[in-house]
Parts: sequence; C-alpha cells; structure tokens
Amino acid sequence: MAAKIATVRSPVDRHQRLRAIFDTLLVLDASARERYLDEACGDEPELRSHAVRLLAVHEDVDSFLAQPLNPLSVVPDEARFAGTDRFHVLRQLGAGGMGVVYEVQDRLRGELVALKTLRRAGAADLYRLKREFRSLADVTHPNLVCLYELFVDADRSFFTMERVSGVSFVEYVRGPDRANLSRDRLGAALRQVVEGICELHRRGKLHRDIKPSNVLVGADGEPKLLDFGIAKMLDMTTDTTVTAMRMLTPDYASPEQVTGEPVTTATDIYSLGAVLYKLLTGVSPHRFEGDAAGAIALAISEGKITAPSRLLASLKGDLETIVMKALRREPRERYATIEQFSDDLENYLESRPIRARRGDAWYRTRKFVLRHWIPVAAATLAVAGLATGLAVANHQRAIAQQRFQDVRQLANRLFDIDVEVRKLSGSTRTRQLIVDTSLEYLRRLSANAQKDPDLSVEVGNAYMRVARVQGVPISQNLGQLAQAEQNLKTAESFIQAGLAVQPGNRTAMLRMAQITHDRMLVARSTSRSNEALEWARKSAVWLEKLNAGIGDNAGIITRCIRCIG
Repeated sequence: MAAKIATVRSPVDRHQRLRAIFDTLLVLDASARERYLDEACGDEPELRSHAVRLLAVHEDVDSFLAQPLNPLSVVPDEARFAGTDRFHVLRQLGAGGMGVVYEVQDRLRGELVALKTLRRAGAADLYRLKREFRSLADVTHPNLVCLYELFVDADRSFFTMERVSGVSFVEYVRGPDRANLSRDRLGAALRQVVEGICELHRRGKLHRDIKPSNVLVGADGEPKLLDFGIAKMLDMTTDTTVTAMRMLTPDYASPEQVTGEPVTTATDIYSLGAVLYKLLTGVSPHRFEGDAAGAIALAISEGKITAPSRLLASLKGDLETIVMKALRREPRERYATIEQFSDDLENYLESRPIRARRGDAWYRTRKFVLRHWIPVAAATLAVAGLATGLAVANHQRAIAQQRFQDVRQLANRLFDIDVEVRKLSGSTRTRQLIVDTSLEYLRRLSANAQKDPDLSVEVGNAYMRVARVQGVPISQNLGQLAQAEQNLKTAESFIQAGLAVQPGNRTAMLRMAQITHDRMLVARSTSRSNEALEWARKSAVWLEKLNAGIGDNAGIITRCIRCIG
C-alpha cells in the first residue's frame, strides 16, 4: 500500500483556504454544510474548527459593532443601583461592548466617581467575579485607574472606580491642531502607559482591551489606563448566547482574541501596537469588508497588515519596524515582554539601535532557511570548502600581501560568523568546525609568517581569537580551557616574533596586552591565583608601553584600549 505523504502548508495557504471555506459555508444551507466540511477539511480538525467558529460568530452576531452589551441610552432611575441614598446619577459618560458608564456622586465617599454596569453574574460565577474584582482592585499604580467597590443588585452587577477627566491618547499626542505627531508627547505618554501595563503583567493580569479611549490623559499630562481586566470579568457575567466578539474592539483586537485561542501578554502588546499604528497613520491596521462579525474575525485572524510607510512614506524606518513587530500574527513572533517593547520605543526616541531590527532580520533569515534549507546547506558547505581551499594557497612571496589580507579576514569575518552562530541552539559542532578550519589554515601559514613581521602579528591575533572561541571566559565559548591556553601561548610567540623585528609596532603591543589579559583570565578560571596576578601585571606593563609613546594624545590611547576584547 502506498505510503501517505503529509503536505506542509504555509500560513498564507492555510488562511486562503479558510477564507474560501468560510465564503462557501455562507451560501450553503445547514444540511449541506457538514458534508462540505468533511470534504474541504478532510483530516485537518483545526481548520474545520476555525471555520465552524467563524460561521458561528457570523450567525450569532449581526452588525455587532453598533450594539453595546448593556444598551441603556438614558440616565437610569437611581433605584436601579444598590444603595439609593448613596449614588446620585449625573450623566452617562459612555456605552459599548464593555458596559455603560455613568458619572455619579458617591455620597459616602464624598466625591464624583465613575459607575460601570455589568450583567448579573450567575450563582456559580458570583464568587469568581468578586475574587477577580478584588485582585484587580489590589493593583495600584499612578497610571492605572483606581477600582473602588463591586455591587450586585436585583438584576445586574456594577462597580465604581476613579473618575478620570481627560482626552484620549491619540488626541493628546496629536496635540491641539491634531495635525502633527508630537515626539515629546509621544515619548512621555508612552513611557507612562507602558509602566502601567508592566505593573499589570507583573501582577499576572492582562488588560485585554487596550485602545485610545481606554487611555485618558489629564491636563497634567499623566495618562490613566481604564477598563483593565474588565473583559475577563464580562466573561463571568455573559451568558453563553453572547459571543465574546461582542466585547472586543475590532480595530485593536488580536488574532488570538477573535479565533478563541488563549490570550497572553502578547495580546496586550498587539493591541498597543495597533494603537500606535492608528496614531501614526490615522487608520486601523485591520481592513474589514462590511461589519459582519465573521468577516471581521476572518480579516483579523489572517494578519494581513499594510506597512505604515505604504500609507505615509515618511514613516519608513525604526518606528515602523517596532510597530510591525508588535503586530505580527503569531504571538511568539512579537516582543517577548512589554518591557522589550518599551525598551525599543525608548531606543527609537533616543535615536539608538532597536532590538526589532535584529529580531526582524533573524525572523526573515529563519523563515528563508526553513523554505530553502537545501541551497542554504550547500552554501554553507561551499563556505567551508573555501576556508579549506585557503589552507593550500601557495607560499610564493609574490602573494604574501594577499595572505596578510586573508588572515585578517579570517580573524575578523570568520569569528564574526561565530558570534552569530553561537546564538543558535545546538551550534557547538558548527563552532568547533570553525575553530578546526581556522587552526588548519593557520598551521599551514605559520612557516611564512615568521619571515614577515606584519603577517606574524596578524597570525598571532588570529590564534588569540581562536583561543577566545575555545575557552577564554570573556564570552560564550566551547569550554576548552587547556586548548585556549595553548593557542594563547602560540599567539604570544608570533607577536613576539613581530616585535623582534619591529619593536615600535603599536598594534603588536596592543595584542600583547590582550593576550596577557586573556592568560590572566584562564589562570584565574583554573584557580592559579598567583599566576593570574602575574599575568595581570604583564598586561598592565604592555598597556604602559603602548601609552608611553602617545604623550598627551588621550584620544588615540582610548581607542586602542577599546579594541581589547
């Protein structure tokens, strides 16, 4: 019997199929849908599950964007709230999927507070609701709105919280004319918003509904995050006929929220990225064809987001890179923590290199390698073959200068490759191959190096770098202390040979300072304290020799010392 071959599909193929299946289900009657799903999804239960979930969302909620969870359009009778003598309702502040908010006078507290309604929790969920509210109320931070008390009356639950006056995050950053992005306002407000989210995450809580209207900035420039954790509370007070899609804000919702997958800190990172996208471009990162819930869920889950620079060319650069990393479809491909997101925003505002550039390059490289592993493997072998070919280069004096350049490249480029390779898991064998190839080439070159002081110094430098990969404890290494020490001795002999011909060679002096420093570290790692102290003194002597001929030119010596390591 022929073996069945599994087909690996890319995420793009999978989403295209999901869209096609969903579109077909919309035009089929109920009796034909099961049969179609059997044929279209086959042995892919996850694909079938997503298609069924999208269909259910579409059928359960029609035009849900305009329908608040608690549709109260007028100020209610005060008797609707527990403690008639306590609360005096002044006006409605807002309404939406997360509930209705009123401004009320709390006579007991003697101040204005915000009162937010929820659906009445069932008996089974009442204890969990109270416990969740208490845990949220315990989270205090200057950039988080204070939660006061939870009440349960005859037909609904509600709670009171700090009354915050201010403008939305987008209005504040755009400034009075709302035309130009204020970098200073963006930096100040973002730092504080992120600090509030960080505090939630440190407490094991998620916001779940980050959007501009949930970040109010007062006249003092202090932003406050509202509605953190309310989505989870609504999960406890919403009956099973009301889909979770009703409680989301689609412009800022993450793919995992609309597909029913587990939410994590990456969900808040996505929503904050969506807020920044809206701030920069003036539009949502998501594009919807109509307001049907199923179509909205499908558009978000596909993760197709237009780069901000395609809407506004001036946005090309680091800030766009940061936003697009936060908005990646797969949660694991976003920033690992809100702190990392914050650090990159800080780097951008301070004009420093950003983490997302490195991560984005690695992300693309990893994807490329997965798609083209055979040619990548062939290229790797070709590089190894090239390094071996250099080892059999002829020894004619006419190409001595070319050898000089070759060994310098070996010391620099090949070990730059090692820096990147050691970031990969299971890279020990590859790093050992780099070391072995380098040593083989250096051994072949050694005879000629003794006749050329400049080449001798470069070969000594290369041996020192090999030793650092092997075991000098200044960075991640192969743990081969004995081999590292032997190659440091070899490096020293080549440098000394160069100095014998050129006593004033400052590069050679610097290399001797580095080598003696590395030998000190190896001696200390092998518990030879007295020997380590002696090597430290020798390193200091070489630095003094290096400094002696420079006089008052401190800039040159500073650059030389920075070369160490």
